[in-house]
Amino acid sequence: MDYETIDLCTPPRSMSLSPPSPPSSSTIPYPIQETPFGNAPPPPTLDSNRKSNRSVRSTTTNKSNNTSIFSDDDDLLTQPDFLEGWEAPSPSKAEKRGGRRRGQSPEKVAAKRTKAQEKAAAKEAKAQEKAFERARKKRLQREEKDAKKDAKLRLQQAKGNFATKEICVMVEKSLHNASAGQSMKSVLSASELMCRPDSSSKVPGSLRWYRCPFTLGGATDDITKEGAVESDVVAVLFDDPKVFLRLLRKPAPLSDDYPKLTKWVKEAREELGKEKRVFIIVVNAAGELTDQWNNSPSRRTSGIPCTDSDLEDAVIWMLLEARIECILARTLPEAFEAVCDLTKSLAQEPYVQEPTELLCMKGLKADKTIAGMSEDARARYAFTRMLQQFPSVSAAKAASVSQYYPTINHLLSAYNNCNSDDERAGLLMSCFGGKKEGKLSEDIWRFMCSNNGDHVW
Repeated sequence: MDYETIDLCTPPRSMSLSPPSPPSSSTIPYPIQETPFGNAPPPPTLDSNRKSNRSVRSTTTNKSNNTSIFSDDDDLLTQPDFLEGWEAPSPSKAEKRGGRRRGQSPEKVAAKRTKAQEKAAAKEAKAQEKAFERARKKRLQREEKDAKKDAKLRLQQAKGNFATKEICVMVEKSLHNASAGQSMKSVLSASELMCRPDSSSKVPGSLRWYRCPFTLGGATDDITKEGAVESDVVAVLFDDPKVFLRLLRKPAPLSDDYPKLTKWVKEAREELGKEKRVFIIVVNAAGELTDQWNNSPSRRTSGIPCTDSDLEDAVIWMLLEARIECILARTLPEAFEAVCDLTKSLAQEPYVQEPTELLCMKGLKADKTIAGMSEDARARYAFTRMLQQFPSVSAAKAASVSQYYPTINHLLSAYNNCNSDDERAGLLMSCFGGKKEGKLSEDIWRFMCSNNGDHVW
């Protein structure tokens, strides 16, 4: 489809226009000139005409149907007189050179274009490098933050703050599904302890414990995961005392053997582990014994119940012979509390450090001049240093005591020569400065002469 271009900037010769009203001088930023049409701005230059010719809005007319896109009011533009004398603008020199500046060869333009591309590529590479550096710093900050968080968790774990979250009680399946097991689960949950069923145990009422460090996920249902360790302690809960008391039946009234209990202990040891530490928790054994004796028809029958002495003897026998500890609980909630206390003890066991040495109350630096002292001076110096280990005894007070009693033997002899305990208690008051130091003098006397361990600081 062909189109014609019509320039609207050059007015036609036959076009008559009425003179416009003269504008005010305050609103015109350029000088006013006299024209046939009145006062008007100066005509545009050649360069401005070229710019306006290239940017002017053109009209298009379809040659096939000779229809104009203008409305009926624009019929004046279609008159032949309007196009008379109009010539298309000639292309500029820059356009003739293909967009190149004057004096630039194609090789130079290509070189500049290549240089610009290299500069843009370098700029993009620098931006990518900065982005990578920002990402690396963020990653390092995140790793440092995670490392601090892990170190904090490990420190808290080393102190035992997550001990209850690291242990799980594995309850034998039949006991777990019973009402007693559900009650025990509620007691353990109230103490923030985990309780799970154990389908692998074949001993009815057995309890096992598993530990897993908190940094490795803590105690969960999966006891085979990495870091999970089984405790060397197991327990058996007899929530029905009749089951345990049947094991105490003797073949003869005067017999000292417990064949049923011995058989049960052997089977339990083989199933639970020979090296395990076993606890037996029996609920209301003494009350059940009383009920059996009260309801027994005759004591001469072969089915007479065991006595309290038989129960005590069986407990001692299990402890000495089978290394099984027995806990006699009066009620079922008391038995659950025993399980809860045992679980907490096992949870805190790795974090409890038993004291292995005595710690001095006060540390004193050694005197280098002791090497050149005589034996008497050394004994006096050692006694003075010993007195300074007592609370509230300074070096001046210890030196004052050593003036009257140079060695510990002199002080013990003075205590033996006293006639009463009151005299012994106040023996060192004068050395310490008067009656206000009577309590300190009495404490030192009790420490030196008393056989009661409670008097030791």
